[in-house]
Amino acid sequence: MRPLHAAWYLIGSTSVVVALVSTCANVEAPPGSGPDFTPPAVLERYPAPGAVVPDLDDDASIRFDEPIQAPRNLERGLDLSPAWEWKFNPSTRGFSVKPREGWRPGVVYHVRVPRGVSDLLRNVTPSSIEWTFSTGPEISRTRIDGTIYDRIQGAGVRDARILFLSPDSIPYSVVSDTGGVFSMLSLPPGEYLVLGFLDQNRNRRLDRGMETYDSAVVSLPDSISRHALNLWMIPPDSTPPVLVGVVAFDTITVILEFDEPLEPEASFDSVRVSVTPVPGGAELPVAGLRVGQSGTPGTVPAVRTVPGGAPPDPVRDDEMDVRPDSLEVPVGVEVADSIRGVADSVGVPGDSIPAADSLAADLQESGELDWPGRPDLGNAEARERPYPFLIVTLEQALTEDSFRVSVAGVSNLRGLTGGGDTTFVYVAPLPALAPADAEQDPSGAPAAGEDSTGVLRGQQIPASPRPQPDDES
Repeated sequence: MRPLHAAWYLIGSTSVVVALVSTCANVEAPPGSGPDFTPPAVLERYPAPGAVVPDLDDDASIRFDEPIQAPRNLERGLDLSPAWEWKFNPSTRGFSVKPREGWRPGVVYHVRVPRGVSDLLRNVTPSSIEWTFSTGPEISRTRIDGTIYDRIQGAGVRDARILFLSPDSIPYSVVSDTGGVFSMLSLPPGEYLVLGFLDQNRNRRLDRGMETYDSAVVSLPDSISRHALNLWMIPPDSTPPVLVGVVAFDTITVILEFDEPLEPEASFDSVRVSVTPVPGGAELPVAGLRVGQSGTPGTVPAVRTVPGGAPPDPVRDDEMDVRPDSLEVPVGVEVADSIRGVADSVGVPGDSIPAADSLAADLQESGELDWPGRPDLGNAEARERPYPFLIVTLEQALTEDSFRVSVAGVSNLRGLTGGGDTTFVYVAPLPALAPADAEQDPSGAPAAGEDSTGVLRGQQIPASPRPQPDDES
């Protein structure tokens, strides 16, 4: 072969190879097939939903019908019950899980995969995938539905953990959705201590000294029991409320400010407030007390509030009919003692745990294993909004003088009582000025009758900005 011809041969061969490589780099759908808009579908779950496997040894697993994106990232959003330590093993089409201490006999397990599982073309699953299986007891038809709220803000809390502790301390668990709504299915019949909290350190346990929480006791007397429950999380607190300031709003209204929100639903029977002239004089009688703040409603409706405008998880049309029941939930003496023991072991005073609220229901009705939707919890009673202000209404008008204010017996949200005392000076406001006298000086000096802050002389100026109460005079 001549050199020139050989050169052309090599160039042509290289061009063919480059063309083949370029063609192989373009991933296209097979001829005649349309674009893929279908999200991954579940091909297999093990154990099967509703299965009872007493001798379970293999991992629980889920497999999709196509490869999924970043399967390792699914571990962060998994909701696994009981709330033990789990081993997670990803694969191209799914994952498998197993408790680090192994499967325990006589336990109901629940796996929930959040919506948003994506295939390689970014088609995502529109709803969560979950299933329940057991290593001993039959799968019951019990159900507890509820909403967990921030007690101060009155809004539903997303990603809050709710633990259901039985007397044998198995920590059955579920996590709230975007609106604070949760549903716990298939708990074995019995009495449960319920703990709802923000798991800030993700250790699946309540750290009472640092995490907001609420607690209750509910009863599931049989395998078809239903309950609805609202939880109101309160920040941890070990100190009583302390008086930090006083403002005289008008001649008969005095606002006491504390260093933390007060419990507006607590009784004022044991609260003692005295307003006395200094250095001496008769104590002014008190006509009324209330926790509040001007310009805001006095109560918080217990409805599902969705932060950021995101819709809560959809509610099915066949919502379960729940009838309200009494505040009392029957709990046997021996079981109640066991629950209190569990409560004390996790740092919650057992005697302070309330029973399920007025929405607690026991629906004696069977149904299919594909559970009916959660009850509508939007009709819960409104809760009084907590504020750090105690508004005191006097029977007798204030005069220009110094006054000593003393308060005791006010409760914070954790039921701790406190108070304090301080002194304030009341100066009556000047009468209204004529328009000609109230004109502003061109140099920028305040008008007659005002000080440098633009407030009429005689008004009490708080040390820090505070909202003003409704005028009750």
